[in-house]
Amino acid sequence: MKKFSLPLLIAFVFILNGLIYLRAVMTIEDVDLIFGECARNSGRTAAAINLSILLMVGHVGLKSIYSEESKKNLFRTLITIFAINHLIHFYFVTQNFKSYELELNISEQLQGFITFLFILITPVVLWSLQD
Repeated sequence: MKKFSLPLLIAFVFILNGLIYLRAVMTIEDVDLIFGECARNSGRTAAAINLSILLMVGHVGLKSIYSEESKKNLFRTLITIFAINHLIHFYFVTQNFKSYELELNISEQLQGFITFLFILITPVVLWSLQD
């Protein structure tokens, strides 16, 4: 995978989530349900990306991934678009909470908050590590 693919894949993730939003707006009559639908579908997108990462690790193995530059770049790219999709997913979740006038409290969702932070930090760490 070439390095220029990362910006295109990031753009694709934004476009895909934009289409998820547009579909929800166009097909759901109750405005309060729109962001819930968006959150579910962006979560499904994240699950598909995560499955790709897990299949790659399971099929190829981390040693093999890190022994070839092209596989390593693909792995880091998948982790990066997973993190970016999670940012968008988090936006949809927060908007869904707002539409129901619920509070997103970090102390009550500490496990999820820590997991979310690690999802965001992982691509930064992977791209900054040099062999």
